[in-house]
Amino acid sequence: MDGTIGNFQLNINHIFNRMETYFGKSVVYYRENSEIKKITFRELSERIRKTANYLIKTGIGPDDTVATLSWNTIRHLELYFAVPLIGAVLNTINIKYHRDVIKNMIRENNAKLIFYEGIPEDILEGINIRSVKMDQAFDDNIYSSEIEKNFPDNNEKNAAIICYTSGTTGNPKGVVYTHRSIFIHSLSLLGHDSIALSRQDTSLVMVPMYHISGWDIPFAAALTGSNLALPGVHPDPPDIVNMISSCRVNKAFAAPAVWTSIIEYSISNETGLEPLKYAGIGGAEPSDYIIKTLMESGIETWHLWGMTETEAIATISKPETGNVHNQGIPMPAFEINAVDEKNNKLPWDGKSTGELLVRGAYATSGYFHTDSTDKIVYMDGKTWIRTGDIVKINPDGSIKIVDRDKDLIKSGGEWISSIDLENTIMEHPGVLEAAVIAKKDDRWGERPLALVVKKASYRKKLDKNSLREYLISLDRFPKWWIPDDFYFVDEIPKTGTGKFDKKLLRSKYSK
Repeated sequence: MDGTIGNFQLNINHIFNRMETYFGKSVVYYRENSEIKKITFRELSERIRKTANYLIKTGIGPDDTVATLSWNTIRHLELYFAVPLIGAVLNTINIKYHRDVIKNMIRENNAKLIFYEGIPEDILEGINIRSVKMDQAFDDNIYSSEIEKNFPDNNEKNAAIICYTSGTTGNPKGVVYTHRSIFIHSLSLLGHDSIALSRQDTSLVMVPMYHISGWDIPFAAALTGSNLALPGVHPDPPDIVNMISSCRVNKAFAAPAVWTSIIEYSISNETGLEPLKYAGIGGAEPSDYIIKTLMESGIETWHLWGMTETEAIATISKPETGNVHNQGIPMPAFEINAVDEKNNKLPWDGKSTGELLVRGAYATSGYFHTDSTDKIVYMDGKTWIRTGDIVKINPDGSIKIVDRDKDLIKSGGEWISSIDLENTIMEHPGVLEAAVIAKKDDRWGERPLALVVKKASYRKKLDKNSLREYLISLDRFPKWWIPDDFYFVDEIPKTGTGKFDKKLLRSKYSK
């Protein structure tokens, strides 16, 4: 029997129409030249229509790719909508990528135009396409443009945004988000058991809009009328804390490293983080220090897991659902499983360890112009994609990531979890950050090496022996798990998405 429901395209057009029609009074706060400004959704919608007209007059049409090198700015937000609305495809490029990587991406997706702001212009050297600097002159051009009145009713299966993986385990690979995947993922962010965006919220997007489309939070906010706050170019902790207070932010989203810097600034300057009520943390597992400090300040922490291949947020763990160190249960329209090395499905018993597989309405089934055969698993008549995360799945369906497959340490034939060691080391009151990598060892093959950043108050008090004795005293691991050495460093290098750059650390310290 055929259904009687009509065909309705789940596209960015509908998200834009809701923003423009129903939520005109909602606002976007944005930091520009150290000043916080604001624009209503109605004014933003007009700017988006003018930006779309500008793009069309520039020669951009359906299926053309438009690239950006930008931050969490109002101009970038306008392009988030204007480009896919006219049927073109937006490629948000991570500003931390090397110039050669950027050139390869643009060559691969055949971008016709690149917009940039807040970056050194020498990054553009050798990129032989038209570039447009987004500054006051750009704004003047947009303001003088006509309003684009009509957009094509974009097919929901058409490409809307291309994001590239962070490249921590190889060359960055392109993942193409469709109108449909963005719509469904954005809709899933509105539920109570998700991040529950609503028109009563003001959401601070600290996760970079140049990576994984800002976790789709800008689209979800437009869909439901949530106010947005964008921290702009090169924000630092004082800027963030000021925005939280000045814009009355109640929800904020960032990687653990960003939250650590905000917490440290807030404590040292006795500023507080009011009126913040909810902190979404993703990109890596939050430390006990982050969770405890925020919770003691009356801020509920949400542990979010996802990846470029899943449009970021795909599972969530909240305090009421159990252990916030777990990655939680899947979002709607998303499924999980785990397999052993022979692709045998593992039981959900909280003990069996294997690679996490995922599938869903916003999970990729491959990579752009890249052979994806080794990433695909066929099981139970369904197609799954490998994540590279080693997990245990609990009986209630929540997952606990043990480690990335490339970050596990194999010592004497036995596996050691770098994540478990890192989180435990960071429980020490004198440790600000810790990263653990494998160091080659003639006897055992590999041994764990810990790189540690001390808190300022412990600069003279904490040494290798006391840290080793601390780990032994907790009696959580076999003694052979304890790192043979601890290197104290001023900072741990991070990727453009705020994760520890373990590829760089291994190249420097593993031999």
